[in-house]
Amino acid sequence: HFAQVRLSNRESWMHVKTGVIKGMYERAYRGVVDRVWAVSATDQRAARVLAGMRGADLLPNGVDTDFYRPIDVAVEPVSAVFWGSLLFEPNIDAMRWFWREVWPDVRRREPEATLTIMGHQPTPAVQALASLPGVSIKANVDDIRPIVCGRAVVVMPFLSGGGIKNK
Repeated sequence: HFAQVRLSNRESWMHVKTGVIKGMYERAYRGVVDRVWAVSATDQRAARVLAGMRGADLLPNGVDTDFYRPIDVAVEPVSAVFWGSLLFEPNIDAMRWFWREVWPDVRRREPEATLTIMGHQPTPAVQALASLPGVSIKANVDDIRPIVCGRAVVVMPFLSGGGIKNK
């Protein structure tokens, strides 16, 4: 949560409160936790330093590369795709930035450009983005491969957050 705070952006200050509350909760219950598994060194360090968890192990993230390999589908010209948790604030912030700072220029240059946003549990704010020209939302898709492989460009903006970055 603290990685999302930008001093110049008052709206981001709400993440301080959330981070403090969650940090206090984690510290309060650290005595009943035997081990913490983290998939990044940043998350491991946060578990140890911020949450006070002595036993924080770093486990590599496993992706089934046999399953998640490109498949042969027709590619839609002038198309893009984003996928990720659509209730995870860093993803929402990154997509808001993309829609505000990048997408208008893309549409000016390529009026037929399309953007498909995929993920589980899109918030109302994310769902509202489907009203933008060329944007569609695909929620709770079982197999993302045909959609991802059927787009010309993958959009993966990162502004903040920790954890898994294996897209």
